[in-house]
Amino acid sequence: MCSNGCEWSKESKQIIANAGFPAEQVTWIYVNHDEIVRLMQAVKQVDDTLRLTGKAIVEDFNFRRVLIGKIAVTEIAQLFTRHGDLLLDRNIRRYLGLQGNRVNSAISETLNKPEERSNFYFYNNGLTMLCKKFLHSGLQGEDHHVQVEGLQIINGGQTCKTIQRAIADLAGDSMIDIEKAFVLVRIYQLPENSEELVRSITYATNSQSPVDLRDLRSNDARQKALETDIASLKNADGESFGYLRSRNDQPTNRRQIKSTRAAEAILAVWRESPHQAKAQSRDLFSNSLYEKIFTNDLNGSQTVMATLLFRYAEKMRQRMDEGSPEWLVYASYFTAMLMGRYLLADMRIKRFELHDSIVDVATKLDSNQLAELLKLSFRGSEPKLKENASVRVLTAGSKWLVEDSSNSFTIEKHDSVLTVYQVFTLRHLNHVTFPNALKTWELNDEKYHKHALNDIEQALRSEYVEHPLPLQKLAGIFRRGEILEKLCQ
Repeated sequence: MCSNGCEWSKESKQIIANAGFPAEQVTWIYVNHDEIVRLMQAVKQVDDTLRLTGKAIVEDFNFRRVLIGKIAVTEIAQLFTRHGDLLLDRNIRRYLGLQGNRVNSAISETLNKPEERSNFYFYNNGLTMLCKKFLHSGLQGEDHHVQVEGLQIINGGQTCKTIQRAIADLAGDSMIDIEKAFVLVRIYQLPENSEELVRSITYATNSQSPVDLRDLRSNDARQKALETDIASLKNADGESFGYLRSRNDQPTNRRQIKSTRAAEAILAVWRESPHQAKAQSRDLFSNSLYEKIFTNDLNGSQTVMATLLFRYAEKMRQRMDEGSPEWLVYASYFTAMLMGRYLLADMRIKRFELHDSIVDVATKLDSNQLAELLKLSFRGSEPKLKENASVRVLTAGSKWLVEDSSNSFTIEKHDSVLTVYQVFTLRHLNHVTFPNALKTWELNDEKYHKHALNDIEQALRSEYVEHPLPLQKLAGIFRRGEILEKLCQ
């Protein structure tokens, strides 16, 4: 049964009860879109045997098990040859490479020097692995063969990938004493439903290679959901968009969006904090800003549109045509925000028209009386106007705003006709309306930008007597967001 994401109603449950299927043969499970995305993103479980060297410590405490030992680097290289990046599904970094990475370069250098290989164990911080279960022979005093189920490397992924790469490049005499190179390994067996603990361990143990906040968030459920949602969106030519969660991912075309660029675009355009997006670009993935930007209701369509708006604003700032205002160099985040407003306004939906006598009556009624009259008119339309609807005059005798708990409508009078439009808000921007939003934007990008420049110029003139304003003062105005309130009126 399809319920469009909503939980089963009483009627649906009654249908299930009346179906008559034996409970021991048929189980009914409610699965919504979040669960479907999680299942789509699930990866194959890694089960294998780790061959440790020497003695090991095994301890059980607080319903968890820990094994600490040492493992040959050649064993690690073979493990990655068998399973690859499946071992790093929970790792926040994946592989950052050797170029420009001091720690990974040092690891590779040590393994490439035969005289240093025996010291590798002492130079490296070791690996942290999680698993659902591990088994070993308690009667065996050393050189344990440890069977692991659901293996994941949450710390030391950089070390593992560098080991694999370095050993793959070795041959012949260069392999001398490679068997003397070991690395410390910690294996944690955690109980089921330990997601919060896993996340805490992952964050706490990752301090060897420099990690930016984007890396820490790259495996967040919201980031994965955006990646999936954006991949389903296409431009007018049928080409798919893409979302790059990791800093190691580099765009290969303009349709691919880096998460950092998306974050500043969303903060400027949809959260209407352009000054904050510019001034705090390094903190976009910190706790407070991350929650403000990547809300639970943010979707791929909103992310792509914000990025396209911001890219255009940045392009116009960099171009600075002759005749462009001097302050444009500081204003791209603000123009992007305003263009987002114009786009939503142009996406309004015409619902129906009211004719003749009702128009004359409507213009003479007060707000409460008009609300009651409109409720009657909405009864034959979709969506219905709810009982708690209110009416506010926008322009006396010609334009009103009608709102209930779910929707907003504008009613505009033209001659003898009242036209009812449903206000298009950010929550209406989704995969269904995305093609129309993209088309509207592509038809109006230049117009929206000129409109934004005009609105900003008017705001500056109304707030500051001095004209033209010195560039230093203009920089401070935009940095502090001093005209934001005026622009948001």
